Amino acid sequence: ATVNRDIAFIKMVLAKALEDGLIAQNPLARFRMLKENNCRDRWVNEAEEDRVESHLTPEGFDLVAIAIDTGLRQAEQFGLAWPQINFAGGGWISITKAKGDKSRTVPLTPRALAILQRRHAARTSSFVFPNKAGKPMDPQNFINRHFYPALEAAGLQAGEAHGGQCEAARFRDRSHVQSVQIVVDDARKTSPGLQAEQF
Repeated sequence: ATVNRDIAFIKMVLAKALEDGLIAQNPLARFRMLKENNCRDRWVNEAEEDRVESHLTPEGFDLVAIAIDTGLRQAEQFGLAWPQINFAGGGWISITKAKGDKSRTVPLTPRALAILQRRHAARTSSFVFPNKAGKPMDPQNFINRHFYPALEAAGLQAGEAHGGQCEAARFRDRSHVQSVQIVVDDARKTSPGLQAEQF
């Protein structure tokens, strides 16, 4: 959007220069503006989050709650292994292969800490969210078979159109410390991605 505004300004200046006879032609006259994403965000409130929870198994909602409370990227969350979790001092998750090859530490909310402690006590794999074979769960399988149906059953369409614009449903954590966590793409062209606002 910023690039388009800058180009529009330059085109306007060149058009005025052409009008005043200062230049022979406007080099940007046929330049096409970049396509813009006109999606609007709508934050899912606590009652809507509770409705989604009511349409998921407890294990399924564990995935959603961890995404909401930590803002982990989809690959980070579904590949999460127990050695990355530290329960001391309120708890945190160590992300070593983060986007841009930067490591980071993610603090745990009380809800996330309780979920991870419960799952740790009953663990059967070195992964936090394993499939039946003990390997990392396939995110697309969870999203398509469980998450999308829960959204629809809760009355949250995956990107309802309003005024010609798409509206992405976004979940904010209950403490409002993290920003958006689960993004539901308007046309399901990309995965909803258990992901945070900053990327």
